[in-house]
Amino acid sequence: MLGLELRGLEDLEKAIDAMEKDFEKALVIATRKGCQVIQRGAKRRCPVSPKGQTGRYAHAPGTLKKSIKYKILRQRSPAQITGLVGPAVGRKEKYDGYYGYFVEKGHRISRKALTKREREQFTGSFVKPQPFLRPALDEDGPQAQRVIAETYKQALAGRLQEGHLAKFIEDELFGE
Repeated sequence: MLGLELRGLEDLEKAIDAMEKDFEKALVIATRKGCQVIQRGAKRRCPVSPKGQTGRYAHAPGTLKKSIKYKILRQRSPAQITGLVGPAVGRKEKYDGYYGYFVEKGHRISRKALTKREREQFTGSFVKPQPFLRPALDEDGPQAQRVIAETYKQALAGRLQEGHLAKFIEDELFGE
């Protein structure tokens, strides 16, 4: 019969808690890297109006492209982390990309908002969509998944090499 005596359960519990935090940190780092891949793809595909050409609501060319950012949201469970990529919206933002949805999906034009000359030249009632976020996710998504997996593995390998939990378990169970 194998006899096993466990000593230092409190230390083991602390080591396991530290390792859980390491897993969460590694997951945040990996998610951030994946979001950066999608962000670069969206910025690459984002339409920019020619210099000097603005519509009724003047936006400097490139404002939408500059507004594309990512944000990491932590969930209640440490094993769940969400990354959001898209135009930053709000008064506090340097570049407000509130109109990104209209560019992505297209929109209807109201003739009432047009000047008399614009109404005479008006030919259609819908602006065609110019998607940039969905194609970035569809085309760069597999690459982002690979980057997330590789980064997570590297981060965990680095944490495990530091030997928080593995060294403790080895010492306690095999009696050094």
